Amino acid sequence: MSHNESPMSIVAITGESQSSCGYCHSASKISSKSFGMWAYSLTADIYQALIDRGWRRSGQYLYKPTLSKTCCPAYTIRLDTTAFECSKGQKKVLKKMRRFLSDGGRSGGASTVTAAGASADAQTGHDSMNGDDGADSAGVPPTERYMGPAEGMPAISMADISATAGASAAIETTKAATAPGVSAGSSAATTLAAASAPAAKPKHAQMQRNQSIVDLVHQAENPEESDLAAASKVGKVGKAGKAGKVGKQKHQLKVVLEPAAFTQETFDLYCKYQIAIHKDPPSRLSKSQFVEFLVDSPIHCEAFPDGVETDICQGYGSYHQKYYMDGTLIAVAVLDILPACVSAVYFMYDPDYSFLSLGSYSALRETALAASLSRVLPDLCYYYMGYYIHSCTKMRYKAQFRPSFLLCPQTYQWVRFASIERLLDACPATSLAASAPPDGADSNPTDARPLTEPRPLVFVDASDVVSEREIANVIVLHDRRLHRLVRYTRHNSIAASIKTLWMYAGEKVMETLIVAAV
Repeated sequence: MSHNESPMSIVAITGESQSSCGYCHSASKISSKSFGMWAYSLTADIYQALIDRGWRRSGQYLYKPTLSKTCCPAYTIRLDTTAFECSKGQKKVLKKMRRFLSDGGRSGGASTVTAAGASADAQTGHDSMNGDDGADSAGVPPTERYMGPAEGMPAISMADISATAGASAAIETTKAATAPGVSAGSSAATTLAAASAPAAKPKHAQMQRNQSIVDLVHQAENPEESDLAAASKVGKVGKAGKAGKVGKQKHQLKVVLEPAAFTQETFDLYCKYQIAIHKDPPSRLSKSQFVEFLVDSPIHCEAFPDGVETDICQGYGSYHQKYYMDGTLIAVAVLDILPACVSAVYFMYDPDYSFLSLGSYSALRETALAASLSRVLPDLCYYYMGYYIHSCTKMRYKAQFRPSFLLCPQTYQWVRFASIERLLDACPATSLAASAPPDGADSNPTDARPLTEPRPLVFVDASDVVSEREIANVIVLHDRRLHRLVRYTRHNSIAASIKTLWMYAGEKVMETLIVAAV
């Protein structure tokens, strides 16, 4: 879809699903539970709003864990890159890359390579930074990882979407008169414009911290350049001849950010990674499955607002960040760039290079990516690392990126991890904030008051909290025609699932979302 067309957000509800858990490996086959939908197309603003309510995507499938029912509660976690400072351990990861590029050195000696092609370090799963353990790297339960449209789900082509776009303006004019006493709400244009308005520029101190992580990554990837600069600086204070000791670096790392697309070399790397690290049988790894999982995305490619341009990327959308070592592809990060964040979807790497801690390195580089983008787009300052499961020890690395914040599953406010770590120790499934912020307040972490005692999560039935009046103006797509739910002839067949989606997605999303009738 071109930038000149008005993008639409169209989904079909798949409903509740249950599967075995990829984290605790429970004997039960139904211990992991979630609510899902298939997204045909989404604007960047709408997907940003969804992940800020606990949703994630696997290809075009969107899911939200039911924390009150699932065995391993998964909280959305994000890092404020404008306040990020590298820990000693994270600096060691950068130094490890710098040393290898500079002289080929490997900290701690060479890794032992097994017959499967994976180093001993890689097989532990600890280093899969955007991954967690034997489970899918995005935190998706194994049975949902490659989920496609459910049987009977309507197929929607780009022609259908274009026709829908033309019809949406006409149906909007009838919104206020659809049902007595039902408020009209705001239009899509008003909602999205408000969501994408840039905030004030970061303070000088924040810019300095941005510079720190960006510079550290640059120095790690360009040791020859930084060594020459350091030697030149030493020479200026009277220690001549130091510059002559700087040698040419042994290896070259090139990192390229490209719109998500299929390439044979990326697919080959994916197969090598899945077989060695996740023990997937080769028969399971097809090109079509790879495309559905890591190439296809419902998120529109959209230009940045207010004419903002940057050499970093083309705009909002889904990307593959590729790492080339001496011209050979060794790692790929699947990322979404959204109005407020860089969101990690998946990460794969060549197991032969596991000695470089590529998972940890990629997370630091993605932190630097968000920090760089925040210089021209102040709102885009967060790095979303997927889900955090406190009961899964292999996920603890995510909270080591500080300051990190967890999303409260009841108030949808961000709470600083450091303030609720002991709370999670006592109860892994708990509300994180005592109350929502005052009316009119934004979702700044200071608006949420962290609890001091666990408050177990309680399952809420949507029919108890969402009324018929609230969902009356939801737009339904059926047979290439748009209907207000209150006037849709098959209203009763989808009203319950729309109430559940309303509860999980929120009013602002539902004001502009189009629901395809199954």
